[in-house]
Parts: sequence; structure tokens; C-alpha cells
Amino acid sequence: GYFYSVSNSDVWVHLYAEGTLKTTLANGQTIELKTTTNYPWDGAVQLELPSGGKFGLFLRIPGWSAQGSTIHINGEAFTEDVMPGTYVELNREWQAGDTVTLQIPMPVRRIFSHAYVADNLHRIALQRGPILFAIEATDISIDVRNLVIPETAEIEATRRPDLLGGVVVLSGRAQNSNDTEASLLYGYVRPEKIGTEQVEFTAIPYFAWANRDAGPMQVWIREM
Repeated sequence: GYFYSVSNSDVWVHLYAEGTLKTTLANGQTIELKTTTNYPWDGAVQLELPSGGKFGLFLRIPGWSAQGSTIHINGEAFTEDVMPGTYVELNREWQAGDTVTLQIPMPVRRIFSHAYVADNLHRIALQRGPILFAIEATDISIDVRNLVIPETAEIEATRRPDLLGGVVVLSGRAQNSNDTEASLLYGYVRPEKIGTEQVEFTAIPYFAWANRDAGPMQVWIREM
């Protein structure tokens, strides 16, 4: 399945969402697994087993995640490696009421293209958790195409329940590269070095763009 798969004696969790799995394994064992989480806005996932039994529980550790994901079983730390892009196997005799807590760090990360992708040279995209972000004209006071994010800029994530049905947004300070010389088709000053005006920007999840005022949108933003 898309969220879960089962085999003879194992349950595989591929994606994390609030809900309950009730299934029967090929060996006839009945499994119930209750998930509590605010994923993908938060990296905390709790899985509860209302009934016991011996089976393997495989948890997907997303490839996008940085090092540092942790697992606790009934409050005790799981001490084996938890590596991005793998499944962690938890195989034991489960007792009714056992809980597994997975914590996936979600720092704001900058994505860079391969050098052969000419359109994205000196540009970055912003990601937090599995969510890619975009900057829309409605959220910025300048032409979004003139936005330049400094390499050292701090970017913060904030929950906005009032926006677009409730999303996490990213915000920070950047520069406006708009300048007479920067507007020339060809010139002698690197456009990213022109302009000192500081501007606030807000980035929304990419999936939510084009739901408000019409205007340009950017995913790949210039960086200096």
C-alpha cells in the first residue's frame, strides 16, 4: 500500500499520517497500529500498539532527513543506527499498549542544483521536512525576481493556522537586487552585488501557491 505494506510477519510504515491501521498478516495474526502525528509540519510521530504480538515493525527514515532521527520504545532509546533513506527494523514480542516514538529533525535546508542545470546556477530552493517552498508576489514588497537571499541569512519556520488552511511558512531577511545597472541586459557588476535594501520575505509550501492573488512565483531564488 501507499502508507503501509505487510508481509508474512512484518508491517512496513512508508508514510506518516494520523490514523489507525487494522490488518491481518499472511500468518493470520491481527495487527492494529495507531499513529498520532502532525507530520509533515512536525517530525514527531507516535505509534501505539493497542494489541500485542510478535512481528517486525519497519519504519521508513526519509532520505531527505538529516542525521539525528531518534526512536524510543516505551520511553527507552533505540540504540542502533537510524540512517536517512533506510527502514529501521523493530522486531520483538510486542505487548498491548506499547508505544514507539520517532523524532525526525526538520531544519530549514537549502537545495542546490547540479552545475549542469544552467537555469539554477547561483540559486537555491528552500525545504523543510518533505515540503518544498515557494515565494509568491503577494507575500513580498518587491518583484520576487529581484530577491537575493544571503548565504548567511537565518530562515525561521512558523506555524500559520490562519493561512491556506493551516501551513508552516518560512521567513527571513533578504536583499533587493533591483538597480539601474542590474536592470541592464549586460553590465559590469554582478547583479547579486547590487542593491543594499533589506526586505522581509515569506515562503509558503509549493503545493499551496496560486490560491490567493495572481502574481509571479519563484522556487529557485538567487543566493549570494
